[in-house]
Amino acid sequence: MQIEKFIPFVTPIWKFTLAGNFQEEISTCYEIESKLPSNFKSNLGGYQSPEVDINIYFESLKDKLFPMLKTISDDIQMNLSLTDLWVNINRKNSFNRVHLHGNSAFSGIVYLKTNSTSGQIVFLNPTMAEAFPIDDTIKDFYGNYSFLPVVGDVLVFPSYLSHYVNPNLSDEDRISIAFNMK
Repeated sequence: MQIEKFIPFVTPIWKFTLAGNFQEEISTCYEIESKLPSNFKSNLGGYQSPEVDINIYFESLKDKLFPMLKTISDDIQMNLSLTDLWVNINRKNSFNRVHLHGNSAFSGIVYLKTNSTSGQIVFLNPTMAEAFPIDDTIKDFYGNYSFLPVVGDVLVFPSYLSHYVNPNLSDEDRISIAFNMK
């Protein structure tokens, strides 16, 4: 008897790390916070800016980020363009509830300031396997995927992938820049 195994549904998450010091970008995030009121979307207790222009506020970050995003575009054979970008500042006990990013194909996060207790991002399994009585420790039937970011990490993922961010338990702010592409 021959048994074949097919894995038809894959949800990739790309990770790369930008080198360098992000003090200029962190200062810009605080400047944006001082000038623009917070949006209230997925954030609870934190600051989430309205859309900001990368060409005005984060030109140096753009030069580091765009070559990596081009690599991902080439990998999936899709010509992706940045559609929107915003700042997240999560202070102690702030977090982001479950959400996804509508009207975009891929989303990403650049981590500018974080530490080991400032909160993991958790991606929910899009296959709905958790709705069925399958032990989430069984290989190939994964539960949710948690990732603890470090400074400079960039995650890119399909926008349909629901996710949330655990509370920041640190006394230091967690600062990230999120973006969408299509």
